[in-house]
Amino acid sequence: MSADADAAPPAAAPPAAATRPSPSPSKAEDGAVADVIADLEELRLLPAGPDEDSWSQRLDLCRRLLRLKVAYEARRQRLAPEAPILAVVTGGTNVGKSAVVNALLGQAVSKSSPLARGTKWPAILVHEADRAALQAARPIEGYAIEALTDPELPTRAVDRAVAFRHVHADDRLRGIALIDSPDVDSDYEANHRVADDLLLAADLVVFVTTPEKYNDDACMEKLRAAALLRKDIVVVLNKTSPAEAETLRADLRTVVDEAIDAGSGRGPEAGALVVVEVPAVPGASDPARLAGSVASLADIVCDRDAHADTRRRAVAGASENFAAGLDAIVTRVEEEARQIELFGEALRQARALSVAHYRRALDEIPMNEVDEIWRRVLEELRIPILDDAYDAVGALGRGLFRGFQKLTGSGAELDDAEGPGGRRVRKVREQEREEIRKAFAATERAIADAPGRVTEDYRVVADAWRARPPEATAQAAAADAALRRVEQLADDWINEETQRQVSKLADHPERREVLRAVRGALRLGPAVLTAWATGGFGPWDALTGPAVDLVMKNLFDKLGDRVYFQRRRGEHFRDRAALIGEESERLLIEPVRSRLPGAVAADVVDRLRAVAKRLETGGELAGAGS
Repeated sequence: MSADADAAPPAAAPPAAATRPSPSPSKAEDGAVADVIADLEELRLLPAGPDEDSWSQRLDLCRRLLRLKVAYEARRQRLAPEAPILAVVTGGTNVGKSAVVNALLGQAVSKSSPLARGTKWPAILVHEADRAALQAARPIEGYAIEALTDPELPTRAVDRAVAFRHVHADDRLRGIALIDSPDVDSDYEANHRVADDLLLAADLVVFVTTPEKYNDDACMEKLRAAALLRKDIVVVLNKTSPAEAETLRADLRTVVDEAIDAGSGRGPEAGALVVVEVPAVPGASDPARLAGSVASLADIVCDRDAHADTRRRAVAGASENFAAGLDAIVTRVEEEARQIELFGEALRQARALSVAHYRRALDEIPMNEVDEIWRRVLEELRIPILDDAYDAVGALGRGLFRGFQKLTGSGAELDDAEGPGGRRVRKVREQEREEIRKAFAATERAIADAPGRVTEDYRVVADAWRARPPEATAQAAAADAALRRVEQLADDWINEETQRQVSKLADHPERREVLRAVRGALRLGPAVLTAWATGGFGPWDALTGPAVDLVMKNLFDKLGDRVYFQRRRGEHFRDRAALIGEESERLLIEPVRSRLPGAVAADVVDRLRAVAKRLETGGELAGAGS
């Protein structure tokens, strides 16, 4: 709120649109009260949740009730306990609200208008002795207080929330700040919000009506709201004959009693209801007639002895309604957080499904990592002339076989780049790629089923959280990318384990030489025997090298920490499966997770729950140790 000043009036603005800036919470609140206001601002509801509009309105009402009455009262008691009570004069269009305000003051300070959107901003009439205390307490927080230098000012559109103050010297009205409100049945939505704010802020409600307006739905709704908030209500039956007054009085009592009964669980003491009949409040030309027409109303409104009880009931009603509303909203927020958690758990399980599927598939796919490790270790045991000769024979054999295939057109060509096992490697790669796609498909199905994990009321909301799955081409590309990452992981593991075995041989050179001698003997021995038996070398000698390497690999497997390799292979498979989990998260799950609304922090919810419980038991807004 800006500093209270009797400076020049605000410049008129062009006609306002259907909405105008809402008052924002003050930054000046201190201590625990400011913490409660900040925590309440943190609360948010799920978009498109069940009865979203109704709950959004309840949250908005809670925030406004806190700011305009509950926090205001805590501030008033601390800074200005002698501040006057707030008496809001309200009612429908053209019922004579401004005329009643002028009549109570005995002078024309508030402009009357027959238009439904005539009064746009509050006009506050305060005694000069109450001005400082009212300024210190900062009523209707969020509205700038400016001087009412022209009765036209409350009817003008301005670009900020504002209330206009008129300072008077009428001692009858000392201890009470009269506030002229916009019409509660205005066809201008922005006026509605200002009128509602004033109703929340009021200690005393002066409800002006006429035989034509008293049963209007919008007017009666505001009367019920005032009764539910335990406000003292003075109903002014303007332009009413004695015959009409009797019927209206009974109807109004029924409306108020029903509202009190509806909120009976919220407090033992209802606000008082007084009905005052006024034959007709005259126009503003004759101040004496103005004052005389509402003499009985003035006696009621200006009864200072009743002000303390009036304020006490209004504060208690605001606190109880705020506590009940806050408790309900916190319960709703906790339920919505549970729905988000249920959906999030379904996403975590979707990732786990892809990992589990791929991990099972690895047990079924032929894997040759350990064979590759031993093949590379055998390279460290090469006997230069002997192994070169066998390599040449092997290459010659493969060349002859390739030529035969070309001539006959049978089978697939051997690929030197991939080695003798090239076809097997390609087959394993295709099999693994297909299993990755199946793992992604399992994740997609789990995501599609995720809305079924939340409660039925929230399934429409959860459906909106699901992102559209990627196209088939994108999934195929992702599977290829995942396969490349898997192959890189396998290569890194093979290199790491090969280096480990080679280092062991380097640390034990005698073992290295023994193994080299065994390998040489196994290669050379059969070749000499077959040459002696057949009288020379033959094509069968090309098989000696691979056979010897197979024997050596089995020997390594038995002597080279077989249990260790089984454990390391299992760890490697887990790492590969985790990598597929990361890819499914990136491709499928994260686009959905990014659409999930963030839940309200648990500590905020806990603190607000404690505030509601404290107020429900008659405690202060900011309890000890808050």
